[in-house]
Amino acid sequence: MFEKDFKNFMEIWEDPEFIFLARPDQTLVDHISNIFIELKEYLRSYLSFSTQINKIIQISLLISTITHDFGKILPHFQYKIYREINNRHPSPIPSSEIKFSYHTLISALFSICLCDVICDFANHEKKIQMLSSLDGKYKISENELKIIKYLVFNTILNHHSPYIFENYIEFISDFRSEDFNVIFSYISSIISNIHTFFENLSEKINIAKENPTHNSNLPFYDLYQKELNNLLKKAFIKFKNDLLSLNPQNPLDMSYRYRIKKDFKKIENIKKGFNSSDSINLYVLQIFVASLLCDLDIWDARFFPKENAKQHEFPFSPPFKSFKDENIIVNFVSKPFSKFSQKLKKFEPEEPKNVIYELRNQLFKKANEEELDAGGIFMLSSPTGAGKTLTLLNLAVKLSCKYEKKYSFRPKIIYGLPFISIGSQVANQISDIFENKDNKKILSSSLLTIDNYVSDISWREEYKNGSKLHEEEIKMIYGKDAKWLISTWRSEFVVTTFVKIFNSLIKPLKKNFLKFHRLANSIIILDEVQCLPIKYWGIIGKIVENFSHLLNSTFILSTATLPAIIHKDDTEMIAKDHLKKMVKISPYPNEIELCQAINRYTIFYFEREFLLGEFIDSFLDYVSSNPNKDILLVLNTKWATIKTFQELSKVKLKNTKIELLSTLVLPKDRQHKIEKIKFHLKHNTQLSSLDRKKKRIIVISTQVIEAGVDFSFSVVFRDFAPLDSIIQVAGRCNRNLEYDDGGLFFLMKLIDPSDKNNRLFFHRIYENNMVKNITENILKKASSQNLNHEFFGKYFKIEEPQLRSEFDQYFKEIVKPNTTRVLCKEFKNLKFNLLSQNFNLIEGYPNQVDLFIPIDTKAKKIHKGLIKGHINAIPNKFYRYTITINENILQSLQTRNIVSTCLDNDKILYYYLKEEYIPEWYSKTTGFIYNKDIDTGIPQTILKNLHLN
Repeated sequence: MFEKDFKNFMEIWEDPEFIFLARPDQTLVDHISNIFIELKEYLRSYLSFSTQINKIIQISLLISTITHDFGKILPHFQYKIYREINNRHPSPIPSSEIKFSYHTLISALFSICLCDVICDFANHEKKIQMLSSLDGKYKISENELKIIKYLVFNTILNHHSPYIFENYIEFISDFRSEDFNVIFSYISSIISNIHTFFENLSEKINIAKENPTHNSNLPFYDLYQKELNNLLKKAFIKFKNDLLSLNPQNPLDMSYRYRIKKDFKKIENIKKGFNSSDSINLYVLQIFVASLLCDLDIWDARFFPKENAKQHEFPFSPPFKSFKDENIIVNFVSKPFSKFSQKLKKFEPEEPKNVIYELRNQLFKKANEEELDAGGIFMLSSPTGAGKTLTLLNLAVKLSCKYEKKYSFRPKIIYGLPFISIGSQVANQISDIFENKDNKKILSSSLLTIDNYVSDISWREEYKNGSKLHEEEIKMIYGKDAKWLISTWRSEFVVTTFVKIFNSLIKPLKKNFLKFHRLANSIIILDEVQCLPIKYWGIIGKIVENFSHLLNSTFILSTATLPAIIHKDDTEMIAKDHLKKMVKISPYPNEIELCQAINRYTIFYFEREFLLGEFIDSFLDYVSSNPNKDILLVLNTKWATIKTFQELSKVKLKNTKIELLSTLVLPKDRQHKIEKIKFHLKHNTQLSSLDRKKKRIIVISTQVIEAGVDFSFSVVFRDFAPLDSIIQVAGRCNRNLEYDDGGLFFLMKLIDPSDKNNRLFFHRIYENNMVKNITENILKKASSQNLNHEFFGKYFKIEEPQLRSEFDQYFKEIVKPNTTRVLCKEFKNLKFNLLSQNFNLIEGYPNQVDLFIPIDTKAKKIHKGLIKGHINAIPNKFYRYTITINENILQSLQTRNIVSTCLDNDKILYYYLKEEYIPEWYSKTTGFIYNKDIDTGIPQTILKNLHLN
């Protein structure tokens, strides 16, 4: 049946009037010319790299764009579209012939021919001089040609793959030598059609209107665009002759398949000729070119249809013009806190309330005076609570205006954070700054989006006819279109996570690198950068340095500590003297540096080890003896938090509210708890210690509150951890100097009672004994004396300034053995698959699974939709109702029919807790209730060993 259908189609395909299609509703000429024209506009606006990089990128993208779909001219591909258009349902292409419908291999081979032809043309001085005033410096060197071939070949070969392949032979494993004869016979029968195709394509590209406001900075595009028809025809002759040279009757002749393998080997050898640094440069260029082509390809496919007007609403590279005044944040900060002198054009802070307000003023003021250059790497280091968010945003806005003056475009500002929970706080801060004149926080998504795994998937477009914004002028977009718009970072401000940023930079899967090109020419803020795993610091440092140098991006790293991620010689410190201002901290005339004046907490480090039960008893004694203290207790495992919470709940503590925070509590409920705790703490600080309305709060938490949760307690307890983690939790102690008697920070070592070797809970999470030893040594070194506490015994006493002085030494010692040699080697050899496998910022604990809990109406609605098979659009809201539990627990619950599965074509999409069991197995107070007694069918041995972060 297929033979008959295909034979009939061949008569249509060979007709001189036949028009090649890219998809059912779009011609191949339209598709290629669309993305060529849009790409040219993008590069005209954003090509701001060095002369050689500009040349390589221009030529690589020109060739990739023109040739990426050349293989679609073959009849089998056109036959698939023909079937779809006519809804005829003829016989599908047999598996033995389906290979002839693959277009990427043929396109990649044709692209190499065009590379050679363009190189010959570029190096032919007389031709160049006849067509242009370009001189010899625009020649393509042999080394540049090798790089261009490598970039073009890989990009086209992989532009429909989920990741970048390394094994090129996979692409021809289905082809025999005779198959290339078949391909030759196909293209020989439609040579006139192909020539017409080239002519139509060249004509459509050449008649595209140029933007008269732009002076072209694309000499290679302008030159080759005029000669495109001739260049394509010459490349096609070369390609056809290569196929023609195959003669199966001649046993001495190499088979074309063998010669292709040989060509593949040449491409492979190109990358082997580079040293480690050059390899990373080649990697950056490869992913940039692939990202730009793939994103354009998807953009055109998604927004092309004539009845779809979105192509006009959503141009590929929208201009950013959200603010005109570089002092927009200075003016915002000036409203409540200070004054901005228009005459002096200088930010002058008002008299601060205390030394913390002085710290914030000094940091903002000093940073505001900095003159940052585009394309650099900068570090901002200041103690926790210094108000770094506004300072960072102000730096980014000022730098954005500098980009515009220098390059005539406004860069994207990408704000990266370690935790999802902080994203909404930063987004709200941006919203406050840019809210409209009517004080309505109705912001266009083209200004701001949050890209993480829990935020709503919706896109808001505003249409303003006048100064006032009406509801009818707002258009909301949901579903796949909204998800694509958000995930490809099309907004001027993007708030996202470290995972999203570094997966785009280092994990070369297509779903990640689609937005790689949008990191170029951008301002990238990495806040709380010390939270990046130490073992990746080496490779992260290399990619940041190379990316910034090659693609004109500015990185601003911010931290309370100073990790050695980037070598100090390659970074510039921002506001490095902001802690050196002399301040008074008492009525006496003595003055000290701000650095020493910021002394919010005292650390009591207990070197001895406590059994968990022993510690709980002493902790209860302390709690009872200090009835007015708000207390935070941070433990290393979920099990320990629940055990401690249960023991405290048994004791009737007067005027005390106890809260538990861990990742066993659904993200939705956890956020609600955090807001309640913040309100409670703020209320308590406004009351005197003897006020009857005061109800103290005790919070028991895992490390979930380490960064981005703006708590301030008078007393904090912390189970032992690496120094950077200790400092982050210490940032929740007397954060704003609210407590007149100072903050108390108790650092303990707690023993896991279920461990037969009496190991610490520390080793359940961090494992690395070297980190433990370094932390212990630095704590002892920073301590001033060895004293005795009434409840907990002997301790070392450490003040905040003393600890801060040891940050540098800690990171120097900790980073030495953690250089990522394996990943650096994979970069050197451009092993894309291994990079994807071995780089994981979030490493899942073994034997862990996600569990969805449909606890309320919204969750049930999401669940109902997914159960009905709406699998392609899992909303980010889904993850607000998801926790992670041990696989053994899950199996036990499945056996008892308490947990079920949502399937997608027999594949388990997720597990969910059945609605009737939710009251028994989930509590908004403690989260998932897995510590039942043995009658529930869950062995106690499993429960005791369930120690998770």
